Amino acid sequence: MLLLTALCMSTAMTRAGVPPSTMTNWPVLHLSPQDRILVLAPHPDDEVIGCGGVIQSALAQGLPVRVVFLTYGDNNEWSFAMYRKHPVLVPRAVRSMGQMRHDEAIASAKVFGPPPNHLTFLGYPDFGTLHIWESHWDEQPAYHSMLTRVSAVPYANAFRPKAPYKGEEIVKDLSAIICEFRPTKIFVSHPDDHNGDHQALYLFTRVALWGLEKELIPRPELYPYLVHFRNWPLPRGDHPTQLLEPPSEIDEQVAWNIFPLSTTQIDRNRAALKAQTTQYRSSGNYLMSFLRADELFG
Repeated sequence: MLLLTALCMSTAMTRAGVPPSTMTNWPVLHLSPQDRILVLAPHPDDEVIGCGGVIQSALAQGLPVRVVFLTYGDNNEWSFAMYRKHPVLVPRAVRSMGQMRHDEAIASAKVFGPPPNHLTFLGYPDFGTLHIWESHWDEQPAYHSMLTRVSAVPYANAFRPKAPYKGEEIVKDLSAIICEFRPTKIFVSHPDDHNGDHQALYLFTRVALWGLEKELIPRPELYPYLVHFRNWPLPRGDHPTQLLEPPSEIDEQVAWNIFPLSTTQIDRNRAALKAQTTQYRSSGNYLMSFLRADELFG
């Protein structure tokens, strides 16, 4: 079985243009003709650096794909200041930048595949969803966002405008989407991610799946992807022929899967990232660090 896995991975990596010397013993993730792919992203741009190759491959095979964003990414003061050339602090201006990140995600998707009606934006508070997980359920008051200064989804084009910033509301939205779409594979942010929104999305997703346990038969497979981790990935910058390998601290603690990418898929992911202008201008070198010969799922 190990030999067969190695041979399958060797063939896939060779087709992707990766030198044999860089291959690993991680099993290869495969998509089947029956798959329905749900990608859950904490912020716009996570869908590209975490799952861009999977999305492209699924669409090329004619598989149903849906991408869901937990937030509009409206709390990234640094990227907004870089883009506007001055600080963005007034609540209305912050919400305007959130809408800009929404529009950038739409433009980015046009580059690498998913049509706009396959994208869903929930609109929960960027940099606030882990606080919701920890303290804002049931009788507790809704979370109040630091920069947008609101306690409910403020975007008219969100999945459920005016939804209160509370834990049960996030679970309600995720459950509705999962139940309606019936995914076979769910790609979601990793629980070991150092970003609070990434941790929270994984946790809310698990709760939603527990609540739907009797309705989803067979159960969808869960594939977490890692983005934020100390001193990772290295080296920084655009290195498309190198493998994305897991951080050494959790390398042996997680069962990893590898998804090889072709040169064309990597190029499309690069163009898709560049379409997300606010993020690319401020963090392009970091974002490009994820455009490797593979995508990694734990």
